[in-house]
Amino acid sequence: GLTQDDVDELGRLSDIEYAEGSYLCDVLTGDEDNQKALRFESLSENLNLVTVEEGCLPVKTGECLMDYEYARKFGYKVGDTLHIKENLEEDEDAVLKTDTYTITGTCSSPLYIAFSRGNTDIGNGEISGFIYVPADTFDTDYYMQIYMKVQGAGDTTAYLEGYDTIVAGAKAQVESIEEERCEARYAEIQEEAREKVEEARQELADGRQEADEKLADAKQELAD
Repeated sequence: GLTQDDVDELGRLSDIEYAEGSYLCDVLTGDEDNQKALRFESLSENLNLVTVEEGCLPVKTGECLMDYEYARKFGYKVGDTLHIKENLEEDEDAVLKTDTYTITGTCSSPLYIAFSRGNTDIGNGEISGFIYVPADTFDTDYYMQIYMKVQGAGDTTAYLEGYDTIVAGAKAQVESIEEERCEARYAEIQEEAREKVEEARQELADGRQEADEKLADAKQELAD
């Protein structure tokens, strides 16, 4: 995963105007014989802003903003309830806090402008629609992706030579800190693992001491 430190370091690069972390995950919804994959994303504060077509933005966990085209195609309306196929209590990889959502509105997104919504490794491999939720709907301490706004790119025309040159420079800067950030994340995860091992060792030692004390008490009681 990606951390807030990664976001901060990217934001300090001279070619990056702004960087923002984002959460996402793919989930299934629908009956067993008619399941569809949906991509859940956290609402951004500054980048890739959605356009609300109906209703309003979600403001708390358990509320969501649905892909306008997906809602139209499958008959969802503002106020309806969406259930996803997630066993949040037993699945240790689950990153969402709830499996039930009230649809507060529908929207379009600059990230999804093609007819296809993308691919996934669940269901039939195709994403049927997207869902936006408040960031605190995700129960995780790391980001899945980081969006960046490139300094000066907005003043040029996309896909022309000048634009490509500016973006290529920013890409090179991002790649220049990749190894450093990967090593930092690796060290962080190792430290977390070491702390868990030490906690387990201490718990085991405490348990042994308690067991020894109980055994001594029992022996004394038997002797008495």
